[in-house]
Amino acid sequence: MLIDNLKLFANRLEAYIVMSECYLKMNDKEKARISWTIVSKMAELVQNTDLKTKADSILSNLDEHLSPSKDDTSVDPPELYEGESRAIPGTSSAMSMRRSKDKGRYMVANERLPVGAILTSEEPYASVLNFDKQNNHCLHCYTRLKRVVPCPTCSGVAYCSAPCANAGQVYHQWECQFMELMIGSGMSVNAALSMRMITQSPVEYFLQLVDAIRNNDEHPHLKIYNLETHSQTREPKDFVYRTLMAILQLEIIRASGYFGACGSSGFDGLTEAEMTVGCMLLRHLQLTQYNAHEVFESVVKKEKADWTVNDSKMNYVGLALYPSSAYFNHDCQPTLARYFVGRTLVLRTERPIKAGEEIYENYGPNYLYKPTEDRRKILNARYRFHCSCVPCKENWPALKALPQTTAFFRCTDKQCKGIFKYEEGQATADWTCSNCNTLNNLEDQVSMKKAYQQDFDEGFRLMGERKTAEAETFLSRFVEETSELISQPNYHLNVAMAALRNCWSSYSNFFLI
Repeated sequence: MLIDNLKLFANRLEAYIVMSECYLKMNDKEKARISWTIVSKMAELVQNTDLKTKADSILSNLDEHLSPSKDDTSVDPPELYEGESRAIPGTSSAMSMRRSKDKGRYMVANERLPVGAILTSEEPYASVLNFDKQNNHCLHCYTRLKRVVPCPTCSGVAYCSAPCANAGQVYHQWECQFMELMIGSGMSVNAALSMRMITQSPVEYFLQLVDAIRNNDEHPHLKIYNLETHSQTREPKDFVYRTLMAILQLEIIRASGYFGACGSSGFDGLTEAEMTVGCMLLRHLQLTQYNAHEVFESVVKKEKADWTVNDSKMNYVGLALYPSSAYFNHDCQPTLARYFVGRTLVLRTERPIKAGEEIYENYGPNYLYKPTEDRRKILNARYRFHCSCVPCKENWPALKALPQTTAFFRCTDKQCKGIFKYEEGQATADWTCSNCNTLNNLEDQVSMKKAYQQDFDEGFRLMGERKTAEAETFLSRFVEETSELISQPNYHLNVAMAALRNCWSSYSNFFLI
């Protein structure tokens, strides 16, 4: 009996040690203090001097042993080029928004923008973690879990720290008991994002929105409410499906207790607050389709001994709404690199952009990897427009079909768009531009191309050595200078821009798996 009691005591002591360590990692000071106090007393009873000394040392300076709020490896979002715009939060003052009947809202450069200029560094208005990532990523900030702070109610989600848990419970408290229903119903991540835009704010927020719309006043949610929905061109069947989802989401929110005194029970009628939220859900379900961004991390398999950042693949972890970044139109030729620092969306120029030129994002279909007709079908089905960008109109070849020995030299008259097709090894006689009759020295242009190529080669050599920051310098200079000399489509320019995207993506949200 005595031996059994000693074993039980030893097991309890071990459990309290584990519990105490967990509370330190969870940054829960009060529970850590209680647990370590118990460990200290139990260690004294069994005359474990070393353990008692350790427990007392931790208790004497508990703050130093608590885990930091975030991982020490976290990266601050980068600073915007030329500072933040006063008119459009989260974007650079070096660009501005314009409107037209054909294009809607779009962004243009106020000045010449160099390679690497950060034009957007925007926190999400709302975001949602993919359902299949909830067991290994923080529900709130999407970092990969190293330590776990569980939801106090369910076992389905977790957080990386106490601050994230406090922030996440603001919305998760209304979703918690219905997670299995949401997943089982087939609710998409777009639909979950539409619901999250409600649950992250109190019902009074949306009642104030209604008053603001009626009185033509300002309200923070108007930047979301006024995003494109294409409601005028949707088919009735589309509205039926979205209405059914809005009804399901409204009933979940009602059952959660979200409405409080503003809500009702049963099916006899809906209150004004419930009707308002139901209408907002239906609108959200329309606008997320065209304005949300997929949040991703970059991953490399560490089993590949000679890996570089060019081996990284995108792993989509969530969906988020960035209202300012939603103003960019699409082009099948990438002009902006997209990556994430935590949940912060960063858009960065991957080629020089002229003053007055429209700045494009890429909505997914890229001419380097998909043929023209496939891109147009995807864009028309998902975004309801027929793409008429230059790569589509001119049917540019994919990357694999681009010859590495061909270059289209630009006319040296900066106002002219004339080009000259050059094949490596041909005679370097001067050429006359067919547009403006300017005489161009082909020998000089070929010499500059060869000189710029040295930066390309050095950049990739450094990438092979995993010297990413140094490689970025050479590749940025190559793209900057070569873009002034040679027109797209060009194999080496595209390969260098893809490498730059991988360099920038590797500075945050990058993992070896």
